[in-house]
Amino acid sequence: MTTNFASTSDTAWTRPILAFSDTFHDTSFFFGTFQGMVHGESERYSRRKYDYVNPMLVFCDLHRELIEEFQDIAIVTGGPVAPYLRQLMRIRERDPKIDPANFPPLPLGHPYLVKNFGLPASRNDTPAARALVKHLLREDVTIHICGHHACHAANAYYSSSFRDALVVTLDGVGFDFVPQSEAVNVIPLSRKIPEQQVYGSVFVCRDNNISLKHQLKAFSIGWMWTRVVTEALGLKDGEEGTAMAMAALGDPIRFRRHIDVDCASYPGPGIQTDDQKARLADWISTLNQNIVTDQDRY
Repeated sequence: MTTNFASTSDTAWTRPILAFSDTFHDTSFFFGTFQGMVHGESERYSRRKYDYVNPMLVFCDLHRELIEEFQDIAIVTGGPVAPYLRQLMRIRERDPKIDPANFPPLPLGHPYLVKNFGLPASRNDTPAARALVKHLLREDVTIHICGHHACHAANAYYSSSFRDALVVTLDGVGFDFVPQSEAVNVIPLSRKIPEQQVYGSVFVCRDNNISLKHQLKAFSIGWMWTRVVTEALGLKDGEEGTAMAMAALGDPIRFRRHIDVDCASYPGPGIQTDDQKARLADWISTLNQNIVTDQDRY
């Protein structure tokens, strides 16, 4: 069944909208009004590559005057923001008269990244950040939770000139909703649907509708790329884009036989079988020996 990504209610998207990416990589925000659209990347302001700060905090730093202007808020699922907002809803249900100043602050970023890479540059205890939390809980504000790959597909489709299109997404990993009796791309915060790790998807896009047709869960091209640049090239987690920018200058054939193996694109940690873990470890152990360039002799 076809679902309309651009609507979770009769009035959605007919008003100005504010949207935030997840907090795992390349965090960004977008807002659209009847006067135009603005897209902001956090790393342009923090000057930190692979920035993982909560984009809500960047928005608060840059656009304090717009915090109360949007009644439709969209958030990509998979990060800590949606669980945080549901926690606030439960707190308010228990105590409708609670002072918003007593709410927990907005998450700084994904807990894993904050723990392993240090605190991001933004703060979550500013007056603007507290004002956004208060605004998010207003009765006239609707919060939409969106699937990761559905957002990639929406970005490709809605920014194109095509009325009909087949959109294929390939990513390292992203969380999307498990298809129920119908495929769902976006839900209101008050609704809860199981999520799963997805590495790619196929969508049929027609007349402003985006219909999910397939989710790729068996292998990940993004994970393959990450393993090569970290294990063979010695880059850190999060620096995949550095090598990606140089890929066009490389030789696509030279090391292909060492990379074009099934285990290179196995799913990420946490959902691998014991056999996959063993094969992956064996492949990684020989990767550095096989991928040697002329420059390595210096």
